Amino acid sequence: MTAKDLEMSGGMVDVILSDMAPKTTGIRATDAQRSYVLNQQVLLLAEELLRPQGMLLVKAFQGASLGELRNAFRNSFAKVKLCKPKSSRAESVEIFLLGMGKKQNN
Repeated sequence: MTAKDLEMSGGMVDVILSDMAPKTTGIRATDAQRSYVLNQQVLLLAEELLRPQGMLLVKAFQGASLGELRNAFRNSFAKVKLCKPKSSRAESVEIFLLGMGKKQNN
């Protein structure tokens, strides 16, 4: 989506999909923390750009900070789900976090 497209939509969107991942180090704890920081930024962007009742899907890495990210999603969305596609390797730490029904900003 370009800036012009965003302007034409009234500056708001219904869905944000983020398949971003940080540069990985091979150290699971470090990679999970980097994923958390990246997804916190996406969540902040969603707070500004998502319409009420909008949806956000992000790729995250399983680790100690996943619970914090899930709680942040719960503060912003009516329903939150963790999803691991069937096509994903069992040993992969990638998981998707889906926030549905963006809550109204107070």
